[in-house]
Amino acid sequence: MLAGGTLYSSCEPCIMCSFVITQVGITRVVFAARGTDIPTYKPLLGADLEVAAAWVNSQRDWAPLEIVGGFMRERALRAISTFPWSEAENRDVIDTSQ
Repeated sequence: MLAGGTLYSSCEPCIMCSFVITQVGITRVVFAARGTDIPTYKPLLGADLEVAAAWVNSQRDWAPLEIVGGFMRERALRAISTFPWSEAENRDVIDTSQ
């Protein structure tokens, strides 16, 4: 059902999400903020969605993946700036083993 569809996201999907996007056949991703706009961003394997898309688009048997970044980015940046990043980094870890 998702094959050939477009995914809209407030932030650039990570490399793991990018793999899932390709496996379900989504062919276009539109996102607002880049991963690097997030204060705690750490790229997995040093790659972002553009790197993943370049690799996907070089595969002959995979559907091409179109990337549209920065759509309504300023609005997304305003929302991101209101998030309490320092609290998120210093939050308590809940022990679920009990």
